[in-house]
Formats: sequence, C-alpha cells, structure tokens
Amino acid sequence: MQQVLAQKPNVFVKVRRSTLLAIKGLGMAYQHDPSFKLEINIGVPIYVALLVLLFPLSAGELALVTGSYLFVLVLELMNTAIERVVDGTGMRNDLMGMSKDVASSAVFLGFLWCFVTVSYVIVTHPHFWFLG
Repeated sequence: MQQVLAQKPNVFVKVRRSTLLAIKGLGMAYQHDPSFKLEINIGVPIYVALLVLLFPLSAGELALVTGSYLFVLVLELMNTAIERVVDGTGMRNDLMGMSKDVASSAVFLGFLWCFVTVSYVIVTHPHFWFLG
C-alpha cells in the first residue's frame, strides 16, 4: 500500500505542472497568434479604461465585464488551437474549412456577447452618466 501511495504524484505537483504548462501556452499563443496578441494589446487597455471610467463597479458588474473579456480570450485560444491542428495536417477539405469557420464564428459571437454585456453595464451604471 505504501509503495502505491509513494508512486502517485502529489496533487500539488500536478496542479503546479498544469499551471506552468498553461502559462507556457498563453505565452506561445501571444507570440505566435496575431489575433490573440491583438486582443491582448487592445483589449487590456480598453478593459482598464472601462474599470477607471466606471469606478466603482459592483462585484456583479466587475464579474460581467471581466468574465465577458476572458470569454473572448478563451474562445480565441480554442480557435487558434483548431486552426493550428487543421493547418498542421497539410490537407485541405470542406470539413476542415468549415471547422475553422465555425471556430471563428464562436469568437465573433463571443465579441458580440462582450459588447452587449459591457454596453449593459455602461448604460445601467449611473456613475458613467454622471447621475449618481
């Protein structure tokens, strides 16, 4: 029994390794994917500007704004992964093209969700309209 326990990796080691690999993946996406890099380089300043303009935000408003931006980044990472796999095969067919188009559509819908969510927070935030 002790040998079995000794052979299993510690859960903290697994979490640390997974975290380091995730950070490495973010760095690779930032370096090699122009769309992801653009969404970081433009999105982060817009996000910070929104937080400054709308300060103070309630916890719910902060969660909506932050979550919608992170949702777009997650979708872009998934889109990048799909594009890399499809492009890496070196083959072309209609199904592969459709997969890339559908993944791009998911990113577009994510942007739309982010726009609607942030617009709602802006319109309903009295501080932004100098009413409160």
